[in-house]
Amino acid sequence: MEYAIVHEDRDNSFTVTLKKNSVALTQTEMEAITKFEIKYNGTYYNSVDNSDGFEIVNATAKVTVKPYELGLESGDTDTVEFIVYDNGDYTNGLLWDRFKLKVSDYATVA
Repeated sequence: MEYAIVHEDRDNSFTVTLKKNSVALTQTEMEAITKFEIKYNGTYYNSVDNSDGFEIVNATAKVTVKPYELGLESGDTDTVEFIVYDNGDYTNGLLWDRFKLKVSDYATVA
């Protein structure tokens, strides 16, 4: 399971590459997706209601999630659910991936 750390109130993000059978989705497959959503600490955030929080690049099958735009607050490490929706088979959402996410309230200096 992947693990990401982001910092509250900082301009940092993480990117998910959508793959099927270890190959990135095609642009056509990406364009069929109507909504992306994450569930963090029991709250759902989606690309329709929170468009600034998701940057979607169909050509490369990448979705960048911007926690600072979503207003995610610091807390315990949580298992995030990454969900996709389309107008065909997954109108109720398909759990695409799970990964650990920690939103920290302090910035780490290396």
